[in-house]
Amino acid sequence: MDEAGVPVRTHSYKCVFEMCGMMGALSDGKSIYDWLRRTVKNPPELLHVYVLRMFCDHGCLFDAQKVFDRMLEKDVVSWTIMISAYAEEGQLDKAIWFFSHMQESGIKPNSSTFTSLLRYFNDSSLLEVGKQIHSYAIRSGLSANVLIETAVSNMYVKCGWLEGAKLVFDWMADRNVVGWTVLLVGYTEAEKLKDAMALFAEMVREGVELDEFVFSIILKACGGLEDLNMGKQIHSYSIKLGMESEVSVGTPLVDFYVKCANFKYALQVFERISEPNDVSWSSIISGYCQIGEFQESVKIFQSLRHKDVVLNSFIYTSIFQACSALADINVGAQAHADAIKKGLVAYLYGKSALVTMYSKCGRLDYAYRVFESIDNPDTVAWTAIICGYAYHGSASEAVRLFTRMQDSAVKPNAVTFIAVLTACSHSGLVTDGKQYLESMSREYGVEPTIDHYDCMVDIYSRAGLLEEALELIESMPFEPDAMSWKSLLGGCWMHRNLKLGKIAAENLIQLDPDDTANYRIMFNLYASFGKWEEAAHFRRLMAERDLRKSVSCSWITVKGKVHRFIVGDKHHPQTEQIYSVLRELKFSSKISRNALLTEEDVGFPEREEQLLDHSERLAIAFGLISTPSNSPIVVFKNIRACNDCHDFAKHVSTVTGRLIVVRDSNRFHHFKSGECSCKDYCALYQLHLVKAETARACIPKEFRLVEAFGYTLGGFFLASYDESPAGVFDELVVLAGLVWSPPASCAWATKVLVNSDEACAHGRKEIGLPSQVARFSKRITAIPRQKRSKNIGFLNMIGMGTTLSDSRHSMDVQVTEVNCPAAEDTSTINLTTLGMIGGASTLVHYVGFVVEAAYAHIISMLLVLPSASSSFFLLTLCMVIVVPALNFRKWMGPVIKMALPSFSGRTVHTPVLLKYSCKIQCRVRAVHPAKVSYLVLKQKYDEEQSSEHICNTMDNTTRGLLDSDQNLSTAVMLSKPILALRFSCMTMQVEAPIIVSDCSKNSLRTC
Repeated sequence: MDEAGVPVRTHSYKCVFEMCGMMGALSDGKSIYDWLRRTVKNPPELLHVYVLRMFCDHGCLFDAQKVFDRMLEKDVVSWTIMISAYAEEGQLDKAIWFFSHMQESGIKPNSSTFTSLLRYFNDSSLLEVGKQIHSYAIRSGLSANVLIETAVSNMYVKCGWLEGAKLVFDWMADRNVVGWTVLLVGYTEAEKLKDAMALFAEMVREGVELDEFVFSIILKACGGLEDLNMGKQIHSYSIKLGMESEVSVGTPLVDFYVKCANFKYALQVFERISEPNDVSWSSIISGYCQIGEFQESVKIFQSLRHKDVVLNSFIYTSIFQACSALADINVGAQAHADAIKKGLVAYLYGKSALVTMYSKCGRLDYAYRVFESIDNPDTVAWTAIICGYAYHGSASEAVRLFTRMQDSAVKPNAVTFIAVLTACSHSGLVTDGKQYLESMSREYGVEPTIDHYDCMVDIYSRAGLLEEALELIESMPFEPDAMSWKSLLGGCWMHRNLKLGKIAAENLIQLDPDDTANYRIMFNLYASFGKWEEAAHFRRLMAERDLRKSVSCSWITVKGKVHRFIVGDKHHPQTEQIYSVLRELKFSSKISRNALLTEEDVGFPEREEQLLDHSERLAIAFGLISTPSNSPIVVFKNIRACNDCHDFAKHVSTVTGRLIVVRDSNRFHHFKSGECSCKDYCALYQLHLVKAETARACIPKEFRLVEAFGYTLGGFFLASYDESPAGVFDELVVLAGLVWSPPASCAWATKVLVNSDEACAHGRKEIGLPSQVARFSKRITAIPRQKRSKNIGFLNMIGMGTTLSDSRHSMDVQVTEVNCPAAEDTSTINLTTLGMIGGASTLVHYVGFVVEAAYAHIISMLLVLPSASSSFFLLTLCMVIVVPALNFRKWMGPVIKMALPSFSGRTVHTPVLLKYSCKIQCRVRAVHPAKVSYLVLKQKYDEEQSSEHICNTMDNTTRGLLDSDQNLSTAVMLSKPILALRFSCMTMQVEAPIIVSDCSKNSLRTC
């Protein structure tokens, strides 16, 4: 136009500057402005305003400031543009400076000036300045302007002064929908939800025209209150106004019904939304997760991906949670990769959900990697990783992470402490658990809830401190819930305490009468004591109440496909191969006629057959034939794993060398080389030097004592038996010395203490052991840490050296003899074991046993086991004293296999000499010897009872020991310990005994 000689009018410049601003062509706009200044003398101030707006709209405040400074006449519009631009860019100090200088220049602000500045006041620190601006508006006579009143009210809401906002709102002469909405938002964000509901009701009465935004805000308030009735009324009102199908109303309605746990209505509303957006889909997916329909939420997610629907980070977070519940690592990992590609992994909540997902899918290593990728983890993230290690049985790592959390100045919450207490429960850390519970409110300001006390009850119960657990239930500041009594009942079953089990069951059945596990545990508890009539009562109760156990299901994912199995399942295409593998493993558990119920058993008649094809075994067998030999087998189960399947997994890990990970309804179990991460108990044997003269007193003359320099090898054997013909019981066997009767050697048992009448009777009558009933109690206490030894050598590497490591706990095992049926004490044996309780971080002290000759004696003393034990079938032992696996290369000791004879008898109840044929397989390694305190004798030997019942096989030395109140057990137990052995992965199969010699009364006198 200029080159053609056509004059450029002001309107043309206006259009050019506006177009440059719209297109972002600031360089062109700047060139035209410079040309304007060169060619036009004193251009109109209006053109400067257009240029000013062009620069300000694009944040070019430096250029805008230059234009503003060149303006000769600055009106209210130019000042307002600059104030608004600086405020929008977050430079409120500069904006306020312009506002002040505007007044000094004699320019009075208008409503736009006030609203442009106040809309960016969104922090409580700006409240006082906001009040001053409000005062200036009143003095300027603009306070009655509805725009300014709305802006001031909005400013007070954002700055957190709701009283001021309400005051301004009440003085408004003309209240528009924006004014109402501002106050409604304020009440909702401040969680004054009832005030928000009252304000909405007033809006309806006043006939205010409602828009979509008002409905979204008030439905959020209804969701927070979970007021389903009021929400339904608002829903009806939106239908009346024809807004239900609008996405801005339908989506809040879906979210409201989901929060009120009414998913049926949520789904109906969602289906009426004309064009659902990503927020709508996020709400419905979250709803499916909330009601436990995780598979459906995954299906929707996969459908959205195929349709290329826009997704958001909330959808991915919900899917991570769904995959966590489903233990579906394939879909979870795919969703994770997709979210990374799209940049939709929510920094904290999304990554925290990933930590939980990977840990619950058995990949704790992936969970830890995700956690470490978070720069500044919050409480949720820390809690997620601590929970992961707790449920995988890594208590030491969970506690270490909790310490790191404290060092990072992140405050733990109630869920964090549940995770830490759970870790203590699964690893027997009683002292630590008690300290954490007591320190919650004192050090962290977190008030314990019933859930925390339930965790402590569980800690006591698992450790066998049942009286302490009951005392805590009765004294805690909450009414006990079902979990309180369930934890105690579980402990009573674990430690066979029928008295407290009755109390727990009575309360539990009242609180939760539909839980089949309660009836099953009580059935088994009564059955273990031979009280079949009482046990049958609970079976009848289940039948009368039509209670059925959940169907057991185990599943394993192979090559992206989930394979599910139920008990006795024969529908899998590879059924024949699966059962062939089970037969090849040659693992079975001898089933006695007194077998107990598991959650996978339907009834007694079929139990032996069902035990062989429990769902967990089928899944493990399928994993063996379908996965690479160097990869772990990860199996998931919907109920708690039974002891038989637990032993089976240990056996498979030993035979195949594979790592097996099983997640049941309680926790993860990692099986490696015959050991489980849950630190299941195994046996402890301690070797002593005993005077030959003392030991010879009660050894039958058919046997020759193995002695050297006047000493023989004696000791004691401490174990807890999961299964036996006599049920489950603890046992302490005192061994007099090593004897020899070609071609076998064994140790002779002089005293066998067991914690049940059934085990005592079985040992006396069926096996010929000098059994007596005793009370077993275990108490865990903390001890100071000990320095790590620098003595490292070959013997340390194999677990036979003197490597010392940190020890934080000890366990006192008190065994008190009782004179059945009276409960009169006769003697008390106290064993204090150091470094044998704790999580994975607590390592044991190892005793050196250097010379080969001594190691040969260890092997020979293994022959003690068959004669000392009263369980005569395939048996897996459980420790009374936990001995964690050696951390150094995780060596568990050599595998010992042997077949040997064993002898017993020559007792009051079994005068004949019996011989057994035993097959033993186990791993053995050295541990720190236990300390044995003196026995307190309270009752002398009853000579009348001995003359009536005991065959005259004892010589004068024996009688002398008894008459002089000396006790052979005392002599053995207090002799010098030279070695302590731990037996793990142990199985023992014993054939029926045969009579070697039948000594009648006459023949016994001559024996």
